[in-house]
Amino acid sequence: MKLYPRCLKLEKEATLSATGYIVPCCWADSPGFEGMESLVQPHLHISNVNDVQDIILSTEWDQFFSELIEKPEDAPPVCKQHCCTDKSFKNRGDHEIYS
Repeated sequence: MKLYPRCLKLEKEATLSATGYIVPCCWADSPGFEGMESLVQPHLHISNVNDVQDIILSTEWDQFFSELIEKPEDAPPVCKQHCCTDKSFKNRGDHEIYS
């Protein structure tokens, strides 16, 4: 299977979850945020920042994206469910990641 993180290509936009956290896409807004716990820390809650950029440019988000690229086999279950395929998506460019 290959992982094609749609959030890296901005095909899926970051989403404000029902609990007040910014998550990489609408599919990630799920109970428990399995595999994305680092993105839902209290200091990253929308009520605790002055600008959404403070969240998206945080160390936690940087680490999340680095792990998607460097360790796709460890991607959160929701990423594997929605962004993995055994057939290539067309025009995926340089964000094609093999697991």
